[in-house]
Amino acid sequence: MFDVKCDQCDFLLRLDEDATYDEYISNIKSVKDDVDVLIEAELFSYMIYKCDNCEEVYRFMYKDLEKRVRLQLLYEVLNGKRIEMLRTSIDIYAVDISAPLAFCGECPGNDGNGNCLPGIMKQCSIRSDGGN
Repeated sequence: MFDVKCDQCDFLLRLDEDATYDEYISNIKSVKDDVDVLIEAELFSYMIYKCDNCEEVYRFMYKDLEKRVRLQLLYEVLNGKRIEMLRTSIDIYAVDISAPLAFCGECPGNDGNGNCLPGIMKQCSIRSDGGN
């Protein structure tokens, strides 16, 4: 359904169909229940995802999964924008690579946490303050 990564080890999570089945079946009280009512109720049930690498287990509702996927896509878009900016706008000879990283937060940064070298930040075309 969605490719979602583990918060602990960054591996892709796998939908645990058996655990999700158990979660869903626990909400069904009667086989005579209205199917439309059941479908509506299951929108608020959890889907169980598991990391096969570190064994971490996650319980997501559909809206939680959608939010995680949107955040991953946004991160990828921002990182792509950062790479394009680095290729086209930065004079690498004006960047002191021995300087400590500084937090900006406008993109994933050099370290993936929004931190960049100050020399890059001064020339950055992504920053809302134009690099100042």
